[in-house]
Amino acid sequence: MGVLIKRAGRFVFAAVSIFVLVSCGASKKGTDTANDQKNNSADNGADTLVPVHSEATVFIMPGCPHCATALKVLLPLYEESNGGIDLNIEYTGFSSENVPDLSLDDPLVAGASAQICVRETVEKRVWLKFMNCLFSEDLWKSAETSWEQCAKENNIDTREVTKCLLGNDGREALAMSMMRAAVEGINAAPTLFIDDSLYIGPLQRDALLTRFCYNNENSETIFKQCDDIEKPQKFKAYVLNDKRCLNKDECNVDEELDFLKALIPDALFETVDYSTPQGKELYENMTESGNVKTVPAVYFETDFKNDRNAQMALGKYFIPFENGVFVPLRLSFDPTKEICGNSIDDDDNGNIDCDDDYCSGKMECRTEVSKSIDLFIMSKCPYAAMIAPAVDRFLKHMDKFSSPVTLKLQFIGEDDNGELRSMHGPKEVEEDMRIACIQELYPEKNRYFEYFMCRARDMKSDDWESCLSSFMKKNKIEECVTGTKGKELLQESFKLANDTELMASPQMMINNKFKVDVRIANDILKQFCLKNSSPACDEDIEKSIIETDLESPARCE
Repeated sequence: MGVLIKRAGRFVFAAVSIFVLVSCGASKKGTDTANDQKNNSADNGADTLVPVHSEATVFIMPGCPHCATALKVLLPLYEESNGGIDLNIEYTGFSSENVPDLSLDDPLVAGASAQICVRETVEKRVWLKFMNCLFSEDLWKSAETSWEQCAKENNIDTREVTKCLLGNDGREALAMSMMRAAVEGINAAPTLFIDDSLYIGPLQRDALLTRFCYNNENSETIFKQCDDIEKPQKFKAYVLNDKRCLNKDECNVDEELDFLKALIPDALFETVDYSTPQGKELYENMTESGNVKTVPAVYFETDFKNDRNAQMALGKYFIPFENGVFVPLRLSFDPTKEICGNSIDDDDNGNIDCDDDYCSGKMECRTEVSKSIDLFIMSKCPYAAMIAPAVDRFLKHMDKFSSPVTLKLQFIGEDDNGELRSMHGPKEVEEDMRIACIQELYPEKNRYFEYFMCRARDMKSDDWESCLSSFMKKNKIEECVTGTKGKELLQESFKLANDTELMASPQMMINNKFKVDVRIANDILKQFCLKNSSPACDEDIEKSIIETDLESPARCE
């Protein structure tokens, strides 16, 4: 469920794909169909319906087996509730930028269009009985033909449905349903909302009933099936953050909180600032309980022992304390450290901002060095290899105008008390060290970059020797790598990446002070020329074909 990201400034966990939907702010207000607006009291010979207590909208995709699993639980629950649950079914299947041709030659389109045509022809409750027939008996797998069987079982006039199906009405209604979902950012299925809240719990009867019964606290409309469902207990969740942190990448956790609210709907979230006595106490309890000294984090006043869903998604990040758990959200902002640039002695050591040792290597405190570029990479990162030709073309462009640029490759990794680690394993650390040594031995005119260009063409190869230029001496390189020098060079580079928070490959620092994130040779030139003067700035670098796909800032991080 989660992936721990140890680098500064990144999420502690990356949620399941449904997390993306939380951040889209999808709303169900615009998903009502014409038949939804038909009075829910209409029935097919059933008893008088009870008042609606809970509303649900599920987005399904034609031919999706997981959607069938969801409907096999939701449709019987709708019937059981006798009107207490107002269930809406909508469709998804493409993004707003990619509208397909909904041809009836496609069995999935034909089957979904048949479902839509029945919906357009009968009252809502009859349609849902029809859908229950399709999905309870797995007839949905051949809905393009089996719809007639379920229509007849529910006394639905198949002639009207066929008329709709052979015309454009069904496909148009299906396209509109899909388009609404796409505009709302819903492109995963099944996606379920209960009373306007995203549901990402188990698709099991009791779990769903718990939410249907108790998301809405109106006891006057609660329906009979809720008598056997225990009401969940609410509990506090304290979001510990620091208002001094203005970096969105470090401290804005709105998306994470949206996910947590969907995952743990009984939590009552309350924000607590580090500067308050309560915030200080929470921080002290967290740091004493686990090896985490950063905010934001959440403290839940429950241990989740009976919540398997939360255990699966977050359990590996739990830091137990008393009867609850802390969950770190980011691993970047230490509220006890000096904040560089606010003219305040935050850590009370007598040194303010750049005079504090903690700030000395930070971007805002670095001394500008003109006409220099530091390129931060991981040597086995494919995106670093992809940017190499653009950097090479930029350097050649500058040479054409006799405007030398000092380029230095920097490396991204972790130094754990002398043990060096990098994302792509020991071979990456070894190659990083080798490049650092070659760069140290042959810095003139950036000629070491020839080696990196060669290695970038086949990063997986272990044959580094064939990439050595004639003036590069293998024995000197090996002596550097196996001796203390290579490790020292790499440790310095790792520290620089950490100090400047340039922990994604590739990224650049211009003039020892300014972070840029570009992929195209001419974009590198433009950013360089913003801080440096050169006759080379008067002529653009023409984009090559290979650079077309590099405009998206994909990175290893």
